[in-house]
Amino acid sequence: MKSLLAVSYTLILTLIIAPTDQSNNAPESKKILIEINDKFDEVKIGVTESTVFMIFSEKVKNFANNAFGDQYQANLQAFEDSDGNFISGFNINLKSNRIEINKEDISEIVFKNGRINFIYHTKPKIGFEDIYSINGTKALENFYVEDLEKFILTYSNS
Repeated sequence: MKSLLAVSYTLILTLIIAPTDQSNNAPESKKILIEINDKFDEVKIGVTESTVFMIFSEKVKNFANNAFGDQYQANLQAFEDSDGNFISGFNINLKSNRIEINKEDISEIVFKNGRINFIYHTKPKIGFEDIYSINGTKALENFYVEDLEKFILTYSNS
């Protein structure tokens, strides 16, 4: 009886301690090739093997949402008929602090005069250039030139 108990105990410990191979079931992670911060540490842009992304602070997200709301209200007033029935577009609201766009959806990234500009095959609802920093300038204009050069080089070689 003692040996059966010892074997059962050893078997249980082996099952608890033994590593399991779940790598086939795990989601594929995206390897970040480069990630750079803006001058104010409010916005990051980066490149993975398949996407380009932008991560921004909660302050920047709130600033962007307020700007999108103001633009929607201006468009709404400009396109109402006399009865107020015609509404143009819809209000865009960021729910996340991240924008991610597949590389296949980006036609080109132009680097000129120390700034970058994204050219899309089809313009997304919200592109990287639509995000403004809390100082009121486009977020893409607040990166160091040296970092942008590394970003462009990494993107071009990926």
